[in-house]
Amino acid sequence: MDDRSEFVRQWFKRAQKSTDDFDRYICLYLCLVVLAKSWATQNGINPCNDDDPEDGWFVNAYFFHHENAHILVEVAESVKSFLPLVTQKNDEGDHIAYCCRATDREKLKALYMHYKANSMIPDSLRAGAIGVMLKNIRNNLFHGRKYYERERDQMLVSSAAPILHSLVIDGAKRQLDLACDIEAISCLDDVDN
Repeated sequence: MDDRSEFVRQWFKRAQKSTDDFDRYICLYLCLVVLAKSWATQNGINPCNDDDPEDGWFVNAYFFHHENAHILVEVAESVKSFLPLVTQKNDEGDHIAYCCRATDREKLKALYMHYKANSMIPDSLRAGAIGVMLKNIRNNLFHGRKYYERERDQMLVSSAAPILHSLVIDGAKRQLDLACDIEAISCLDDVDN
C-alpha cells in the first residue's frame, strides 16, 4: 500500500476511535494535510522559493486552487454543523474560528457574509475561506487559543470535525487514485459519519 494511503488510513482510524473532539480534529487534519500534499504533487503545484513549505501552505493551495472547488464546498455544506459554524461570532464580534492575519479575517468575513447576508462569492473563494477556517482552528488548537474547558471551543471543534471527516473521505476517493488505495478508501466508507 502507498505510504500516503496508509498514513491517511491509520490517522482516520485513530480519529474514529477517539472520544475526544480535540484529538479527533487533529487526526483528521493530518489526513487533510496528506491529501493536500498529494493533490499538489499530482498537479505540479509547488511553493515558490521554499524548500520546506509549511503544511498550511498545502492546505490553502488545496482549497484555493482545487479544480473542483464546487465539490469541496458541497461536501462541507452537506454537514449539518457547517452553517452554524461559519455564521457564529464570538463575544468580541470576530469569526468564531479566530485568526490573526488580516487577510484571513477578510476571507472569513466574506464567507460569513455569503451565508448570513446573501452576498454571493464564487465557489473558489468559498472553498478557500473554508480551508482558512479549518486551518485556523488547527492553529488555535496548537498555539493555545482553544481550550477544553470552554464550551464555545468544544462546540467549535466538535462542529468542525464532521466537516473534516467528509472532506477526508471525499479527498481520499479523489486523490488516492492508485489501485492499491481501494482498500484504504473502502475502510473510510465503512465508517458512519
